Amino acid sequence: MVNQDLVIMILGLTSINKLKKSNDEQKFNL
Repeated sequence: MVNQDLVIMILGLTSINKLKKSNDEQKFNL
Protein backbone atom coordinates (compact mmCIF):
# COMPACT_ATOMS: atom_id res chain seq x y z
CA MET A 1 0.00 0.00 0.00
CA VAL A 2 1.35 3.41 -1.00
CA ASN A 3 1.67 6.21 1.55
CA GLN A 4 -0.76 8.94 0.44
CA ASP A 5 1.35 11.75 1.93
CA LEU A 6 4.37 10.51 -0.05
CA VAL A 7 2.37 10.49 -3.30
CA ILE A 8 1.11 14.04 -2.66
CA MET A 9 4.67 15.21 -1.94
CA ILE A 10 5.99 13.61 -5.15
CA LEU A 11 3.18 15.15 -7.22
CA GLY A 12 3.92 18.53 -5.65
CA LEU A 13 7.63 18.24 -6.47
CA THR A 14 6.93 17.27 -10.09
CA SER A 15 4.52 20.19 -10.54
CA ILE A 16 7.11 22.58 -9.02
CA ASN A 17 9.76 21.22 -11.38
CA LYS A 18 7.42 21.79 -14.35
CA LEU A 19 6.85 25.40 -13.23
CA LYS A 20 10.61 25.94 -12.90
CA LYS A 21 11.21 24.51 -16.38
CA SER A 22 8.52 26.72 -17.93
CA ASN A 23 9.94 29.79 -16.15
CA ASP A 24 13.46 28.96 -17.37
CA GLU A 25 12.15 28.56 -20.94
CA GLN A 26 10.40 31.95 -20.74
CA LYS A 27 13.61 33.62 -19.49
CA PHE A 28 15.59 31.93 -22.27
CA ASN A 29 13.14 33.15 -24.93
CA LEU A 30 13.41 36.75 -23.70
